[in-house]
Amino acid sequence: MRIISFNDSLTIASAMTTGNFDGVHTGHVEVLARLNEIAKSEGLATALVTFRTHPRTFFYPGETHQSLTTFEEKIARLGDHVEYVIACDFDLKFSQQSTDEFLHILASRFSMRHYLTGHDHHIGRNREGTYAALEAVSNRENFSISRIEPLRAAGQTVSSTAIKVLLEGGDVESARLMLGYPYELSGTVVHGRQLGRKMGFPTANIVPPEGKVFPARGVYATICTVKGSSFMSMTNIGYNPTVGAENPLTIETNIFDFDSDIYDREASVHFIARIRDERLFSSVDELKLQLRADLRSTILLLQGRSIELTHLFDPYNA
Repeated sequence: MRIISFNDSLTIASAMTTGNFDGVHTGHVEVLARLNEIAKSEGLATALVTFRTHPRTFFYPGETHQSLTTFEEKIARLGDHVEYVIACDFDLKFSQQSTDEFLHILASRFSMRHYLTGHDHHIGRNREGTYAALEAVSNRENFSISRIEPLRAAGQTVSSTAIKVLLEGGDVESARLMLGYPYELSGTVVHGRQLGRKMGFPTANIVPPEGKVFPARGVYATICTVKGSSFMSMTNIGYNPTVGAENPLTIETNIFDFDSDIYDREASVHFIARIRDERLFSSVDELKLQLRADLRSTILLLQGRSIELTHLFDPYNA
């Protein structure tokens, strides 16, 4: 895969689609699979126009937008699905393009010969680019056009918004079905207050990039990838109410059978299943008892899915 800027050009004839592709979920993969089918049948390269930051950050500058993937994570997941990624900065100039202007650029500057759009995707200023409008432009600009219907899972349309709702409700398993992979938080391991170590459950405190969606507060069965290897783990997202008031939100991962210094290293936590909600316990001793029970539940759950998880995490162990 080659990444180029929207200010660059592409001389090879291409089949193209556009969108934010946040999460690169199963619906996105379906779109890209169809794009590859079209490209193969017509002898074209595949290209995707996407954004470095979500358009909402432009339209609502004071609002913190939560995404499923950073731009770097998105690019990594797109690698096997498309030959060219055309990266855009969604700024004032870009936002004011009409549908005609945008598609003219794709056809002339990037040699677009086919345009594939999602069922409800609108392009151009004020989302004016309906499918009928796209068809009209395609006739003038000499490219063909097609539309793909939505993918459904668990009775609802697969979308980035639906996945965020699931994660924010703690349903990481349903989110995983829509994503096609376990949701991931990655970041630098930092020093904490050593509270977990004092209770016999040392944790890696991970600080993900700003703007990532966090699953709901609680305890999760997870897989932690660090130093190129993956380990069973248990992750708590929350405020640790039992050990004090007004604590900051933390992501703390107890990595099983692991005793290495990983401070300042990058680690990734992959969320497999939710064990329980965050709770306020009457004492630290009661919390310790619950953590032991959580540990047993996590091990049983992850061991029961060992074949599935081996398949999922082979890429991380390669």
